[in-house]
Amino acid sequence: MQLELLSLELVPFLPIYTLAMFSIATPAINRIGIRILKREVSAGWCVFNLLFAFAMTILVMPEYFGTPTLIGNVLKIDLFSLFFTLIFLLVALFISVASLRYMHDNPNQEIYYTMLPLSTLGMILVAFSVDLVILYIAWELMAIPTYVLVCIRKDDPLSNEAAMKYFIFGAISSAILMYAISLIYGVAGTTRILAITEFLSTTVNPFAYISLIMFVVGFGIKIAAVPFHIWAPDTYEGAPTPVSGLLAAGSKKAGFAAIIRVIIIGMPVLRVDWGFGFVILAVVTMTYGNIAALMQKSFTRLLAYSSIAQVGYILIGFATATSLGISGALYHILNHAILKSAAFVAATGVIMKLKSSELESFNGLSKQMPITAFTLTIVLLGLAGIPPTNGFFSKLILFTAAIDAGLIFLAVAGVLNSAFSLSYYAWIIKRMYIDESKDEFSEITEPLSCVFVLITASILIVTIGLFSATILDFIAAIIQTL
Repeated sequence: MQLELLSLELVPFLPIYTLAMFSIATPAINRIGIRILKREVSAGWCVFNLLFAFAMTILVMPEYFGTPTLIGNVLKIDLFSLFFTLIFLLVALFISVASLRYMHDNPNQEIYYTMLPLSTLGMILVAFSVDLVILYIAWELMAIPTYVLVCIRKDDPLSNEAAMKYFIFGAISSAILMYAISLIYGVAGTTRILAITEFLSTTVNPFAYISLIMFVVGFGIKIAAVPFHIWAPDTYEGAPTPVSGLLAAGSKKAGFAAIIRVIIIGMPVLRVDWGFGFVILAVVTMTYGNIAALMQKSFTRLLAYSSIAQVGYILIGFATATSLGISGALYHILNHAILKSAAFVAATGVIMKLKSSELESFNGLSKQMPITAFTLTIVLLGLAGIPPTNGFFSKLILFTAAIDAGLIFLAVAGVLNSAFSLSYYAWIIKRMYIDESKDEFSEITEPLSCVFVLITASILIVTIGLFSATILDFIAAIIQTL
């Protein structure tokens, strides 16, 4: 009976098991493919791996509406962790499919398609973790493969420079988090988040406040909140474009999952007005990101600063510290993951065909790559928060939550920044549909892998926007399990 119960409890971890085992098996599978099919099969194996894990996650999710399960006091199976699992797997699927053509001639694609699901596995474990040591291990499992992915183009100096900057700041983030964990362990005598919460509810220690600040800094580096954002623009520009999408839409969201688990749920009893700190971070981050994005001449660099600005919107939900605010933050995390991964996939297609990521290369794109231009327009409108896209409704929830919490200034700052961001998003649309290219051109055969991802993402962007009430009901169920 106990074995049967244990096996049922471990069912939700099957996506994790398959991701780990299938990823480790990638080199062997690739060798078999070369021997039998006379070609590499690592890309197809990676897509199958991620698709299988995604399907299994959807199958087990109905079992956990209101019934979270704790495994060994270190991993928690609930709607929150499964929600983030779906986000990470969806982003990884988008990136892996878009990479099919992009990485086709790269001699390191076997490594690429091994590291991509391993990094996704780390992101998933971050969402499941309710113990700080396990969370740190998952954090490293997520980060180390991305260091490899960023420098996968070994002969590209720009890629190597981006990898070095990313590695340095990633190492700093990991070191700060480890020190924060050691401090809170010294105070509470445990690394279990729930036990730490119980301890801090009766005892207040100054080292706990120091630990809280260090957690904010460590996680802030990963999500690229201002002033911890320095690594992001250079890394996103120098890394292979699909990898930049994985960082912006995937690993950054793992940072938000960790913030919710550790800071918002685990350490609110410190009675610190950390909401005010999030207000400052939100305003500065969204304002700086939008202003910097407007001044860029490279599309990938523009997306990097745009991603920083979107972090500011999500932080509005954390600043309110209300159920509505956290709901809006989770909703925008989902939307931003889809929007940003699709934007980088569009950039991937343009770079492959036009050999440039400069904004001038988008002039007349609607005539050269009509499907890419149309779907990218939907993505950009979603990022700007124009109805009926999903981005509009999640921003609406966030701004409403700020008003309900009495943070009128924060809501006004969000609305103004959102309106300001439309200037550079509309500028790109204008380039695609109104401006003429300086060079003569004809219609280009668009990469099918990128087109497939862009069409799928566009359908999701509009559908999630139109059925926002259903999504919010689901997120409300997630909040209840927390």
